[in-house]
Amino acid sequence: MALTNLTIQMEDELKTKAELLFDKAGLSMSCVFHSFIEKCVNEGKIPTDTIANDYDLDGNYTDEENALLYHPTNVSAILEAEKSFQENGGIEVTVEELRTMLK
Repeated sequence: MALTNLTIQMEDELKTKAELLFDKAGLSMSCVFHSFIEKCVNEGKIPTDTIANDYDLDGNYTDEENALLYHPTNVSAILEAEKSFQENGGIEVTVEELRTMLK
């Protein structure tokens, strides 16, 4: 699939804070925007209910139940697994098996 560039204008301070926040979660600005747009398209609506402030600016995950799963180290592992999944035709594991693999 062909890729295209997208230019977004925003205030410098907002961009800096967003980059700090996403970096703490192990994510790039591009990854976050791509995921959000993909979710909007897949659901056919703007998923405002899924926009949550789960990380504070110090990188602390505010959702205790998912704090371990979404730790920056694990996010990197999940993204790498997703890439491998797409390249190799995938494997099937349950969420519990994934959590066990991440521990």
